[in-house]
Amino acid sequence: MADIVLTRAELDREYNNREKVPDFQASFERMKAGSDTVRADLPNQLDVAYGAGPRHKFDLFRPAGWGGEVLPLAVFIHGGYWHMLDKDLHAFVARGLTAHGFAVATVGYPLMPEAAMADLVAAVRRALGELTRRADLLAVDASAVTVLGHSAGGHLAAICGADLDDGAEYRLKRIVGLSGLYDLEPISRCYLNDTLDLSAEDVAAHSPVHLKARTDANGVVLVGGEEGAEYARQSTDLAAAWPGIEAVVLDGLNHFTIVEQLADPDSAVVRAVVS
Repeated sequence: MADIVLTRAELDREYNNREKVPDFQASFERMKAGSDTVRADLPNQLDVAYGAGPRHKFDLFRPAGWGGEVLPLAVFIHGGYWHMLDKDLHAFVARGLTAHGFAVATVGYPLMPEAAMADLVAAVRRALGELTRRADLLAVDASAVTVLGHSAGGHLAAICGADLDDGAEYRLKRIVGLSGLYDLEPISRCYLNDTLDLSAEDVAAHSPVHLKARTDANGVVLVGGEEGAEYARQSTDLAAAWPGIEAVVLDGLNHFTIVEQLADPDSAVVRAVVS
């Protein structure tokens, strides 16, 4: 049976999360409030540069009461369809993960269309390399890094698990994608490409489903049960392409509430990261 090719109008509906979730702004307000609280409550280092650009920075959070001991490292990459949002809105993710003894780095990266997709990919892979290189200074155990991301950040987290010939040096323990985008072809045919201007070459070079996985590319890609068929397909296609990846649907969650789960140490999302 031939694959069903969706029309532009159908793709626009599938990928317009703000239209699908009318109260999305309430999620953003909770994210901002939670992030403000995390920056106030948890030991942190903010705006640490890993490159020359203004967005080549990460924030690093440790558990409350941290005494200087070396901690396992989780690296979070934010979403925003590659052209919006920033790491500052996403400090809240450290709440759930630091409760399990992780140091959490939230990574910024340049945005499209001012930067090309290749620049975003290079930035996040460089960030992982720099965190590894500075592990002793930052008191983190970078012998195996957990990398996770939401939406476009799920794409960038996954591509950190691709076997690219770019000299990036880091070792992965686990990849976790939340509502990730692992096949850029439909993105290149919907309203998003009016901003992103992805070429056929971009789609081929930067879609994890078409790339070879590193031997340490293991983990899980999660999608909310309320996100729709295309988001579910994105996750199942990556799991089919990469043997070390499992796809899991979390019922009752939408594109925004799934990432909010990272603020809850007991949530299914946090359990998937720390398992």
